[in-house]
Amino acid sequence: MESETENGESIPAVESESPVEEVDDGSTDEDAYLTAEERAETAAQTRRKEELLLIAQYLADSGNLDSTGLEALEPTESAKGTVYVILWSEPWEEDETVTVRGRLVYDRESDNGECDIFVYYEDYIASDGSEAKSTTILEFYAVNQQSGEVIPGDKHSWSDVGSAEYREATGE
Repeated sequence: MESETENGESIPAVESESPVEEVDDGSTDEDAYLTAEERAETAAQTRRKEELLLIAQYLADSGNLDSTGLEALEPTESAKGTVYVILWSEPWEEDETVTVRGRLVYDRESDNGECDIFVYYEDYIASDGSEAKSTTILEFYAVNQQSGEVIPGDKHSWSDVGSAEYREATGE
């Protein structure tokens, strides 16, 4: 495609290259503008999103989550940057104007720094978006950052101690 100048001369179009080029590790040259701390946080957020999917697969493999549609799950971030994924959503049996959903949320790094901790919630959302019933904690999970092993906590409240395996893995 050609362009014209004010006096009607034709100027051949020049194909421009994208200002952002992919490099071998999947990062872009925009990453060069990030500080080391920002790059580390970006990598951690990517790992946490992958870990959410590991937990979803763990739940499906253990029969606690329908495996249909697992590949369509899309971890995202809240406005505050907290990584989460909605695992399932359905009308509540007691009130069909209320939606019940399973939400898996990154909580924090474990005390020993070896695991990421996630909380699996059951939310009750009214049609207007408000909370229809108090959120319930279904389980805590630790994911080993190196191996990807998922360790259920056997914790169903913030004050529960958790299983021996969970405590050993997390140092808590």
